[in-house]
This record gives sequence, structure tokens and C-alpha cells, in this order.
Amino acid sequence: MNFKIEIKSRILNEGFEDVRFLTEENSGKTIIVASFPYRLQEKNQKKGVNITPFARSDHYGEAVKRLKNVALFIREENSLKKKDIRIFCNSRLEEKLYAALSGLGFYGRNSLIITEKSGSRVILAGMIIPIRLEPDEALNNGTIPGALCGSCRACINNCPTLAIEAKGIINRDKCLQSLTTDHRILPEEIMEKWGNRLYGCSICQDCCPFNKFEQNTNDSVKGHIGDSVPFEFILNADDREMKEYFRGTALSMAWIDFDHLRRNTIISSVAENRVDLIETIEKFLNHEKIAYAAQWAVEKLKT
Repeated sequence: MNFKIEIKSRILNEGFEDVRFLTEENSGKTIIVASFPYRLQEKNQKKGVNITPFARSDHYGEAVKRLKNVALFIREENSLKKKDIRIFCNSRLEEKLYAALSGLGFYGRNSLIITEKSGSRVILAGMIIPIRLEPDEALNNGTIPGALCGSCRACINNCPTLAIEAKGIINRDKCLQSLTTDHRILPEEIMEKWGNRLYGCSICQDCCPFNKFEQNTNDSVKGHIGDSVPFEFILNADDREMKEYFRGTALSMAWIDFDHLRRNTIISSVAENRVDLIETIEKFLNHEKIAYAAQWAVEKLKT
């Protein structure tokens, strides 16, 4: 049995789209990195505050769950303990760098990894195993942000806040994806360009030519919540109700503060001209964290 081929086959059978191998230089261990495509079926089917596609299901949790099946096989074949294998997904490790160095994809101008089959519409996940397997090679210039994008500047030109300041350089103070879970007080110029978004932003992916093809999807992913959530629910629910509503979804992650979601919904109400929500939003005018957003929204909706 060719162990590398067997591992790759098992990961692909778990619904991943591609798998590559990389040697960890200091330890000699093997880093296995894989791409997990996410679904794009819904397009504003409900009239609510929008969730970006990658967060409409718990793709992170699903990817980890499926990799655990492969990790069990590796452990049994090599008499390893559970602690010997580290599974990663949306971790502090340099997952995008692993993907580029292994040839799984290349860095786009927007700093995201672009893969052959699904562009940047993928979740990166993988594992580190204490076995040395033959590494794969990076794409030529694939580790240089934007080098394989040609003359295309679609992501730079379409970003509403001009957050992409150079190839692979994202200004997090302007990036709507980052700001949807940021604690800071958002400046008015950002709120003006917010649009309708509860969580996340995919504008730089929506316009990318590498994403303009039939999407491979994982339909049985757990924690599916859909493309949007009613404005009224977010603005009226307490923390307990929010926790129960989002349980098991991507919006139940520890770093997401429910006040972020309330703030984002308040700002989004302006883009949707939800004048019917003025009285509801006014309840937040004395809120410790998001009163500024409520004041801005009420003033905009009343003019």
C-alpha cells in the first residue's frame, strides 16, 4: 500500500476537493493540507440581514469532523496515539502558507488562496502527522501574492472600502470581513459603505474570475443556517435566544459577540431603508457598546 496515496484517497472520499503534502522542516513531520469547498446555493432567498456564503454552514467544524475519520485510520495503521496527530482548521497556524507551499493553490491579490477547481471558495484544513511522506511542489510563483492573477485587479477595484492596498496586503481597519467581528467603534465612512451584512464579506471573491464557474458543493454540511436572518429577530432577541438560534452554526464561534451582530444589523438597516425598525433601533441609543451605530442609523432612516 502506498500510504500517501491511501491517505489522499480517504480525504477525497470525505468530500475534500484536493489534498497536498508538505514537510515540516524542523521536525520532519508531514503537513497534510486539503481544500473543502463550500455551498453557494442560496442567493438572498429571505429578506433578512445577510450572511456571507462560507459562514452559512459550519464548514470549519464539518471539515474537522471528516478529517478525524482519516486521522483514526492513520493512527491505527501506525500505532499512534490521538495526541500524535494535530488537526487544524481556521487555526493560528499558517494555513494559507501551507496551501501555497504544497501547491494546493496560490495567493491571490486579495491574500486568499485560489485553488484550481473552486477558486477561493474553499475552507482550508489539514493535519500534522509524525510520519515523513514525500512532499508536493508549490506552483511556480504561487507563494507570491497576485503573481498568478495576471493583470486582473477586480478584487482591488470592487472592494467598497479600498481595503486591498497592495498585492496580498489587506488593511484590516477597512476590511468589512474583519470589521464584522471587531470591537472598535466603526467610523462613519465605513458604515456608509457597509451594505447589508450580518457576518462576513465576500465581495473580493464574488468578482474574482477564478470563482466564475460551476461550484462543487458539500450539501450535507452540519450547522446550516441559510443566507440571512430576520432583522427583527437579531434586534429583539436576548443573548440566550441568540445562543440557542445559532447553536451548532458558524455564528456560534467563541469570537463572535452577539453585540457585533446587533450592531451589524442596525447598520444594515440603513442600506435596506428599514424605516419600520426605527423604534426598535432606538432601544439601543443608550447601549454601552453600540449606541453610536444606533444613533447614526436612526438619523439616516429619519432623513
